[in-house]
Amino acid sequence: KKAIDIIDSLLNLTRIEKPAARPHDLKPMISEMLDGKDIPQAIRVSASFPEAPIRVMVDDQQLRIAVDNIVQNAVQAMEGQGAITVTVRVEAPDPAAAGRAIIEFSDTGPGISTEALEKIFQPLYSTRTHGIGFGLSIARMILEKNGGEIWAESRPGVGAIFALALPLAEGGETCRTAT
Repeated sequence: KKAIDIIDSLLNLTRIEKPAARPHDLKPMISEMLDGKDIPQAIRVSASFPEAPIRVMVDDQQLRIAVDNIVQNAVQAMEGQGAITVTVRVEAPDPAAAGRAIIEFSDTGPGISTEALEKIFQPLYSTRTHGIGFGLSIARMILEKNGGEIWAESRPGVGAIFALALPLAEGGETCRTAT
């Protein structure tokens, strides 16, 4: 079973196609992705979105895979109980730059060790005994193919934060907040 899972994950990693990116408003897209996840009742999920739409250029099906992997990892890290908070905001490095949308997933799990934090996006690396180690490497590949990036921060004993950055769609930002 584990060998088949590894082979399937390797195939998924190599099959990620060129994105069919189009403009999407993050608020309804992320809300729908979270609503479609099978999350244990003992895990509270909350989301914070700006009122104005944030439009990004992304392949929504590929982003769904990345979000699923991140949420699944959070659920497993919290061992079925805790909280996941999703925050969406716009980051503009300077007034002349187009900016990007940031989607942060924070959990109340144990956090990630410094050693693991350096390796978590590498294929075949897992902190779990039965983990295969492809979920976050697939998420990273998806974000990069869509012109974005992904990173993680750890708060030992408090939880972890996974952040996804995506380019804003042309004319797709109606609200800007500096970070």
